Amino acid sequence: MIAKKRIGIIGLKGLPASGGAARATENLMRELSSDYNFTVYSIDSHTTSDHKSKHYHQIIFKSTFGKRLNTFQYYIKSLFHALFLANFDIIQLNHYSSGFILPLLRLKYKVIGVARGYIPNDDNKWNFMDKFLFNFSALLFFYFSNSVVSVS
Repeated sequence: MIAKKRIGIIGLKGLPASGGAARATENLMRELSSDYNFTVYSIDSHTTSDHKSKHYHQIIFKSTFGKRLNTFQYYIKSLFHALFLANFDIIQLNHYSSGFILPLLRLKYKVIGVARGYIPNDDNKWNFMDKFLFNFSALLFFYFSNSVVSVS
């Protein structure tokens, strides 16, 4: 019997699904769980440790206060866990704003980038520095991904 491939998933933040990215990926994992072992990196603000599934395993990090810092720390913790404590066959990285971790992930893994959402340049929600960082992360995301999938 051939061993199941191991896939690490970064960028969902928690299951059961509460949003589009998580809902779509949760459905895929349900359909493909007989062929693959999935590990989802999560944060306790988006899931609970008592949530169990036969279709995937969750690694849950403790959240911090502040939405921006919380998201940044989630990606950094996921990166370091994947590099030093895990062994996957492939990484699925969701959201092109997470591209800042991709060059380091590529040191060890092949990465499928899943581009979700779009931040228009005229969006007033973000300041100049935020937009610059999003665009830089997007550049890294598209340049360093082994394969990119776009959801529409």
